Amino acid sequence: MGESTAADGGDNSFSGRNVVEEVSRLVEQSKELQDSASVLISRNSQEDASLRQRALALDSNIKMLRSFIDSSVKKGNLDSKHAEKLFEELSRASYTLSEGDAATFLPCKSHGRFLRMFLGPINVRANRKDVQLKVKEEYYSFRDRTACLFLFFPSLLLVLRSQIWGGCFPALPVQIYQAWLLFLYTALALRENILRVNGSDIRPWWIYHHYCAMGMALISLTWEIEKQPDCAQKQKGIQLFLRWAIMQGVAMLLQNRYQRQRLYTRIALGKARRMDVVWGETAGVKGQLWLLLPILFVLQAFEAYVGLLLLRTAVVGVVSEWQVVTSGILLIIMAVGNFANTVQTLVLKSQFKAKMKKGVKARSKQSQRFKTPNRAAVLICLFEEEDDIYVILTKRSSNVSSFSGNEILLCRTSVNVSLPGGRTDEGDTDDVHTALREAEEEIGLDPVLVDVVGVLEPFVSKGNVSVVPVMGILWDKQAFNPVLNVQEVESIFYAPFDMFLKDKNRREEERVFQEEKCLFHYFDHETNNKVYTIWAITAAILIVAASLFYQQTPDFQPRMPKSWNRNHSRL
Repeated sequence: MGESTAADGGDNSFSGRNVVEEVSRLVEQSKELQDSASVLISRNSQEDASLRQRALALDSNIKMLRSFIDSSVKKGNLDSKHAEKLFEELSRASYTLSEGDAATFLPCKSHGRFLRMFLGPINVRANRKDVQLKVKEEYYSFRDRTACLFLFFPSLLLVLRSQIWGGCFPALPVQIYQAWLLFLYTALALRENILRVNGSDIRPWWIYHHYCAMGMALISLTWEIEKQPDCAQKQKGIQLFLRWAIMQGVAMLLQNRYQRQRLYTRIALGKARRMDVVWGETAGVKGQLWLLLPILFVLQAFEAYVGLLLLRTAVVGVVSEWQVVTSGILLIIMAVGNFANTVQTLVLKSQFKAKMKKGVKARSKQSQRFKTPNRAAVLICLFEEEDDIYVILTKRSSNVSSFSGNEILLCRTSVNVSLPGGRTDEGDTDDVHTALREAEEEIGLDPVLVDVVGVLEPFVSKGNVSVVPVMGILWDKQAFNPVLNVQEVESIFYAPFDMFLKDKNRREEERVFQEEKCLFHYFDHETNNKVYTIWAITAAILIVAASLFYQQTPDFQPRMPKSWNRNHSRL
């Protein structure tokens, strides 16, 4: 009793006059908070409107300037080479505007009837880039999950038909599967429309394809599942459709496996943006196309065959419902559309390869300038792992007093860290050849695994050697098994590429280099219980490369020696 009374006394510390005062105080605080929130929202709205006007004006000025430069070239008032450089700078500005945070202030794409029909007049555009990328990642995760189910469900139905159901499908399991297909294609279409509003450049056909698939799944729900007698003949269309679905599931798994690895390569090539997604065969490489294209063409032919078979069963009179005719027509439309888009993609790829071959021939004519003792190349080899981009780096062997000219890259110490690369050999045709050859010699990197996406301007070292960074993408990390040349390389490690834009784990030292005050940057990276320091010209190369790749400036002031890279001294 005594404890209860004491407890009651403690609970009554707010009793009487104190409670009234506390309530009044909380009411006043809530009003003040509401007023502060209203002021903040009003101020943000004003700033939002101001930034929106600036973004629209800048976008309009970029378009007007492009038109002016184009007309100046046609009139002969401006040199074409100079115009190309100006267009490149404008493209960089436009990319920064459309792909950065400022993109939220530009007019968004129309939501379209499909989104308005399901969601109403709601703005589904995210204001922050990280939220937009999260939407894209969730879309990919959904595709990964549903690809497995796409393969599992029809396989299960066919097994149960032959083992348990005596060769005839019951109506309920098939209709449950068809209802799941309706959910799947509706969800994909919704997500893809939302991605388009947020900046993804999805081919319209793949969204239309999902509209057709939605319609077919909805119609098939009203399709009466015929039973005995002679159900095997009457259900032949269902059997073929389920077998096609199994093939589609295999194709989806292969596409998800290869294309997600390849999307960031397309971004680096400038053929895609960070919010883009891939469907069909659009991101294939040579090995992938040899595997995927036969499957895709067989799948498309089989899809058309199932559609024709359904039409035939309706004409012959085996199953004459309108659902059979409509489903057959939709399958044929989807097969023809898929085939046309596949062929269109192959044509675009062949045109791109033809341009690349012309570029190689043009470079080979100028190959003599590479055969000089004062030229070298390094490979900035990037790959994706757990949604992050990493760069391959090496630690030089400490027992080697000199190394094929790689003392040009760093001051020689026992802890040298550098990019794979070295001096140009007599047989090298260009800087790309040099970088890939050196990487293969040093770490066993097969050049076939690397997609070269760009060549940076040379960095001039202390010994007046032009070091040319070659940027490439390792498109299949699993196929790369490092084989180190122990005479040259002690170890290999991987560092996050964006760390060279961040101030974290970075030190700097002001030095006088070639009669110029500048900063030397030191990046410390810990991996496998070892700490590596990336510095000097290697750090400078990676700062510039990361700035170009991510289209953003570092969080710090680089102040690198102008002699290293005059074309990027503005960083």
